[in-house]
Amino acid sequence: MLGERRIADGSLLLRLRAPQSVGPAAAIARVRGLAPGAVVDRNHLFRPVEATAPAPEGAPQDVAEAAPRAGCTAPPASAVALIDTAVDPAHPDLAGMRLERETLRGAGRRPSRPMHGTAVAARLAQLLPGGRLVALDAFHLGPDGEAADAFDVAMAIDRAVALGAGVVNLSFAGPANAVVAQIGAAAAARGAMLVAAAGNDGPRAAPRYPAAYPWAVAVTAVRRDSTRWDRAPIGAHIAFAAHGVDVPVPQRAGAPPRLWSGTSFAAPVVSATLALLPPGGSGSERVEALARHARDLGVPGRDTIFGWGRLEVAMVCAPGTTLVASGG
Repeated sequence: MLGERRIADGSLLLRLRAPQSVGPAAAIARVRGLAPGAVVDRNHLFRPVEATAPAPEGAPQDVAEAAPRAGCTAPPASAVALIDTAVDPAHPDLAGMRLERETLRGAGRRPSRPMHGTAVAARLAQLLPGGRLVALDAFHLGPDGEAADAFDVAMAIDRAVALGAGVVNLSFAGPANAVVAQIGAAAAARGAMLVAAAGNDGPRAAPRYPAAYPWAVAVTAVRRDSTRWDRAPIGAHIAFAAHGVDVPVPQRAGAPPRLWSGTSFAAPVVSATLALLPPGGSGSERVEALARHARDLGVPGRDTIFGWGRLEVAMVCAPGTTLVASGG
């Protein structure tokens, strides 16, 4: 046994290693035979979804989204948990955040590098200045870059809810996994909103997970002018679109900004919008509320390219806006 954790509902989460002589399918069948009621799957890997490019000299900051709370009079109603790579607390954009950090990856694994997690955290900080951000480093550095296995992802989702996060940002993607599916559904049942990047594999790719699970709020990326990004996926699971292409994120003091593209950087816009909603309402009610205020793109109504349309954090700060009228 490589890992063990007792999760919120009392279940035991285990990471096992099969003998070299036993293939994955046979190992899963053997475990199911020993524990008929258990949810068993391979320990799939999930990876960040992003692309970067150097920002041109003098590239402007994204002013429209860097200070989106001009009309907001209250701090974020929900804490946001970020499950990602490591986060550099010295990043200048994180100075005003109530930042909490934990490392959750398995023992003996190489620490993840902080580039992706810090950039996503900075994006959230731009959108939620002064908010509470719980950064959970569930990733490790492997031969092909950063990855988090299903055990660590499931553990991090459970931990995020235990720490009181009302919104959980998942800027990574991978294959379907039965354990992650169950843990995510349990987190949603406990009231958490799980926002997931839809992936960067283009319109012909199969849906990626966790975005394609029914408990996830799947986010695709559009360009600044709201046109479709050629690497954005499509599918009936897409809930919202947000700006996620050529997003300038400052680096450490003195370094030029870097342009980031990907659904990884669109997802924080939806996470921040949900965090600013007033308390109350079920998960479906909160999504329906946002859908009524999203800027419709493409064919009228929800579609497979843009979902309900483009969201911007400023929408929840408009005077007189009521997004959740009653709790369920």
